[in-house]
Amino acid sequence: MAQKIESPKQPAIVPHVPSGTAIGQNSPHQPAVVYDRARPGFVVYTPLYHMVFTSNDGTNSILYATSPDGYTNLTVGPAPGLTSGAAPALAQYFVSTYKSAGIGGAWEITTNLLVLVFVATSNLLEYAMLDLMEDPNYRAWRLGGRLARNFGQAVSVCPQFFESQSAQGTQNLTVYYTSDDSTNRLLETSFVPQ
Repeated sequence: MAQKIESPKQPAIVPHVPSGTAIGQNSPHQPAVVYDRARPGFVVYTPLYHMVFTSNDGTNSILYATSPDGYTNLTVGPAPGLTSGAAPALAQYFVSTYKSAGIGGAWEITTNLLVLVFVATSNLLEYAMLDLMEDPNYRAWRLGGRLARNFGQAVSVCPQFFESQSAQGTQNLTVYYTSDDSTNRLLETSFVPQ
């Protein structure tokens, strides 16, 4: 008796799904987003998304906004006052220490910075910081300095974490970027924001 060979199943036809939900902003480059759970002063962690992106008006201004869910209720924050012809990168740098009080103890955030890394109009890699421990009504970005003399075309940043019995947080930030020459080498540099 011959065995019946079945043809492979055809994939199900998926109805058209929109490619994304508009969030009411435009940019020539992709945004950088950080999800922040470590909000000082809140008994229950209230999530907040921080976003940086370049403006779409030809000035290449870096803009900053926050949202409780990442796509609605965008609130424009203090403008960094910086420009870039490339997509910016964003990371959170935080340190918390264990404070013992009576029975038990609690982790207390002692440093909480939002760090913006960008390719400046001079093509140098630079960074700026926003202190999330400050009152939101008085926060302002401050320029941290240059990270690399080697020119960069694109940039991303990754926090390196540490943990001990008495402290935990970000040890340093590692920046990855492409060289500004025909080799397109991938390069990295690490730093502690100050």
